[in-house]
Amino acid sequence: MLSLVKDAPPELPAVERVRNELARWPGIVLEAGLMRGSTEFHHQGRLLGSIYPVAGGDPAADLIFPPAIGDALIAQRRAQRHALVPLPGWVTVRLASEADIENAISLFRENYQRHGRPLRAL
Repeated sequence: MLSLVKDAPPELPAVERVRNELARWPGIVLEAGLMRGSTEFHHQGRLLGSIYPVAGGDPAADLIFPPAIGDALIAQRRAQRHALVPLPGWVTVRLASEADIENAISLFRENYQRHGRPLRAL
């Protein structure tokens, strides 16, 4: 399987690996999130999602999709319903494994492309 996390050593923390990958995408703006150590990702003025460490647990990524897409991702088990923001379309992905990290990056990529910017292989 081709890794989506190019040039990111596996020993880097998951949050840093996701942050490094998304920072390479044209037009992505990184901002400090509300939670300590979190990073928000914006594209064309829209919040795509955020990543953050979790004290005593696996880091996580939160993403915002249209409700139908969020429900489909939950049904496909690619994401979980967001526990703190129970709004339709808000989902969470735990970053416990390499597969989780690649899934989160893939979901960010889908969200990025949904906003009208095709992303070529970098």
